[in-house]
Amino acid sequence: MPNQGNINNILTKLSEILQTLKECEDSTLNEIKQIESMKLEKENLTTQLSDLNKELELQTQVTDDLELKRRKFIETLESEEAALRDKMQSIKTMAEQWTIPTVAKEQAVKKVKEEKASDKEETAEIKKEKKPATEQPKPKPTVSESISNTETLFAKIPGRPSLNDKIEAKSDIVETGTPIGDIAKAIRLNDRLLFIKEIFEGDDEMFQQTVEKLNGMDNFNQAEAHIKQVAPHWEPNSETSKLFLAIVRRRYL
Repeated sequence: MPNQGNINNILTKLSEILQTLKECEDSTLNEIKQIESMKLEKENLTTQLSDLNKELELQTQVTDDLELKRRKFIETLESEEAALRDKMQSIKTMAEQWTIPTVAKEQAVKKVKEEKASDKEETAEIKKEKKPATEQPKPKPTVSESISNTETLFAKIPGRPSLNDKIEAKSDIVETGTPIGDIAKAIRLNDRLLFIKEIFEGDDEMFQQTVEKLNGMDNFNQAEAHIKQVAPHWEPNSETSKLFLAIVRRRYL
């Protein structure tokens, strides 16, 4: 039969075991609480991450929309710029087409006035050759006739070089000139009127079309052949033709 001392020892050990179990239980409960707290924190982090992903997707979509708008805006600007360039080119072309008729008209009017003033100073012999006053008035001279009248007036001045002499001297200068990018820009107004009259038979439109085609050709031989084709009646050995060819040749230097 166990004695009282042994029973006390057993009770003490049991008490210690119970205390240890209680401490283990408390520790386990604390760990469970920590795990639950960590799970809750994980869920919160997961929710925050999901919200961040949604916000990032929204920002990406906004960025894509802005990029699309930017591209459309640039395309619109480029389209408007191209339309503006075309409009400016059209206006420039119209202005060039009206420049020559306006200048030619002004020169024709000027020549008519000069001829009227010259009539008053003519000699008695020229006055006798005049037609009766009852005759219908003379029509206004054309651009070609005005140029011819100018040549005649210049030829009457003593010691003044003839038009052919001036063209020949000018041709020598042009032959040694610098290269040009546009034939039309290299031709002065007086030379242009002379070329239209003597080479293109007074056809200003044919002159403009020919110059545009010459600007796009590869070499002088092609250009010369084209000139002969569009102006079959021209005189290649005349001083006017030599001057025109000299200017054209500079396009292919």
